[in-house]
Amino acid sequence: MRRLTLLAAGMAGAAAIANAGELNPQPLPPSPDWAAAMPSGPDTSMKITDAYARAVARDTFVWAWPLVNVMNRRAVNAQVPQPVINGGAPAAPLNRLSMITDYIAPDERIVACPNQDVVYGGGPLALEISPVVIQVPDFGDRFWVYQTVDSRTDSFASLGKMYGSQPGFYLFVGPDWHGEVPKGITKVFRSTTSTGYVIPRVFMDDSAADRTAIQPVINQIDMYPLSEFNGAMKVKDWKGIPPDRGRRRWRCGDALGSPGDVLRHFARCACGCAADAGRRSALFAGACAARCGKGQP
Repeated sequence: MRRLTLLAAGMAGAAAIANAGELNPQPLPPSPDWAAAMPSGPDTSMKITDAYARAVARDTFVWAWPLVNVMNRRAVNAQVPQPVINGGAPAAPLNRLSMITDYIAPDERIVACPNQDVVYGGGPLALEISPVVIQVPDFGDRFWVYQTVDSRTDSFASLGKMYGSQPGFYLFVGPDWHGEVPKGITKVFRSTTSTGYVIPRVFMDDSAADRTAIQPVINQIDMYPLSEFNGAMKVKDWKGIPPDRGRRRWRCGDALGSPGDVLRHFARCACGCAADAGRRSALFAGACAARCGKGQP
């Protein structure tokens, strides 16, 4: 009997912990005295060894690379005039997306290791310009997922078959947007940064029949500024978008050139983390604010 009582108490405690996690999924804010306890600057009595400096540089690179990469893609896509297929992969202007209509081309060099059984889409987010609406058609039993990430490549939206997402219109907003959500929006997802990227993936069987069957579905995948939302599912013939056959190749490498450019770009996009940098380092937050102001990339 005692064993059963302890078991019941343990189960109740576990349930309470699980419920508490659901009610308060966000990390607790730091103590008000936390920043004051941090040192005012580097300790001049400490010697920085070469090995330690290399380790710090390596960690900084790993942590900063997603920021640079996503900002780089945004800078490149800002120059794209309309949705196109570039080098076998989709490319689109800010707050738009483009869809390919077959498997991604084997000679594309924009994605290192693409999936080989899905139809891809892609588009950059610039949510300080405008919130965006993304359409989710009825995919039936077909697998699908919209990868939606912020500047750190952290996901901020759960949209896909595995999440039980329903067909409809979903709104992506930036960290500072507090506008009115129009009627007809299924759900709102808030990004932690204004810059991000959206990559739809939709399963397609390697058969002529499924290549035909998938077209009406992917033609209903679209993303556009909130001002264009009218409650009706927009249909776009993605087979009709042009490949980029001009001399210009919209590559991520075009946006950043010299190592100095990369460092300056990193300084800019690192400020996107100013809001949460205080949880990591008060010194970093201060340096970020001093160098870049309070802007969110």
